Formats: sequence, C-alpha cells, structure tokens
Amino acid sequence: YKKEIDLWSASISLGANIRGGNTETTDLNLQANAKRRTASSRLILDYFGNYSQADDIETSNNHRFTGYRDSFISKKLFWRQLLGEYYRDKFKNIDHQLSLSTSLGYHIINTPKTEWDISAGLGGRYTKFVSVEPGQSSNNTSPALGFDTMYDTELTKWMDFLLDYSFQIVNVESGRYTHHFITKLSTDLIGDMDLDISFVWDRIQKPQANSDGSIPKKDDYQLIFGFSYDI
Repeated sequence: YKKEIDLWSASISLGANIRGGNTETTDLNLQANAKRRTASSRLILDYFGNYSQADDIETSNNHRFTGYRDSFISKKLFWRQLLGEYYRDKFKNIDHQLSLSTSLGYHIINTPKTEWDISAGLGGRYTKFVSVEPGQSSNNTSPALGFDTMYDTELTKWMDFLLDYSFQIVNVESGRYTHHFITKLSTDLIGDMDLDISFVWDRIQKPQANSDGSIPKKDDYQLIFGFSYDI
C-alpha cells in the first residue's frame, strides 16, 4: 500500500534572460509538470508559459495549461477519459482558447527507461479572439480531431530526452490545423537540479486576422535554456 504522496512526482523549470544597458530586455519561461500514477490510472498536469519585453514593450505573453486522466484497459491500451487544454496568446490573436476531448491510446514502449505513447480522439474547441475584422464573430466553436504522441527515454544515467507532439484538425475559423511540438534534453547537475534545453514549435495553419486586417505569423519557434528541479 502506497501513501498518497508516494503516487505523485513533479518538476518545475525556469529559464530567464535579463539584459540592461542600451537595450533593456527580459525573457522568462516557466514549465511545470505534475504526475499521479497508480497501477490502473495516471493523471498528468502540465503548464508552459512565456513572457518577454524589450524597452518596456511587451513582445510575447502566452500560457498553455494541459491536463488529462488515463485509465488503463490493459497493459498496452488506455482510455484518455478527459483531456483539457487552456491556451492564450494575444500575439496570435487568441484571447482565450479551451479544448476538451476524449481518446484511445496505446503503449508502443513501456519499460523502466523508455515510455512511448500514441493516442487519437475527438472533442471540441472554443476560441475567443482578441480582435477580428468588421463583420466577423469574436468567438468560435469547432469540433476537433486530435492526435498526440509522447516519447520519454533515459539516454544515459545523467541525461533524459523528451518529445511531446499534438496535432488538431479544426474548422477554418479556429485555424484549420494546429501543431504543438516540444523536445527537451535534461542533464543532471547537482542532486535534483537539472539543466534543460528545450525546442518548442507552435503552428496555426490559418491564423485569424486582427481588426486591422493584419494576420499573425503561422509559426513560432523557441530555443530555451533553463534549470529544473524535481520535487
């Protein structure tokens, strides 16, 4: 019998770049993850956020919170009973976005060192835009068809590798296709402290135009260096 606290694990990672002088810049990135695992289920909670400003002008401000619960039907097959995601990024003209879905998944690899899952399912997405062109609705609700894969492995005793990718098919007003991709190398430093190097890619195939007719860029890329702590 395990105590409740023994079922949980968590980590938090912070990346920062602060520069003064002729140009005042601040770049902050926060990542957090919590997991609860039992023999028959798992609960995963993730947060990813960025904030940047240059010479007191905000240049990025986005937040993504994801949570899901899996129930294992067999050693390989699981049911993702509910996956919820909240996302906002005003520079992509997204004031608020909420996605809910359910899916079936499969363990391709499940060993003490390596875990590789895939899942696919159906759901819906609600989006409220920061601004829209005259005559366009400021919010949209769309059905969504989604695919997710997560690959997590221990490359060496001191280095871990993570790849997490999700893909959604939605209606044209919600972007038609959306992608979220993150890959991370974590290297042991001292005790529970790690050095993380992350690459993040987000894409909206058809971004919603702003009220002035300008269209946000489809792709955003980030290379992040940070320190994480396992709790």
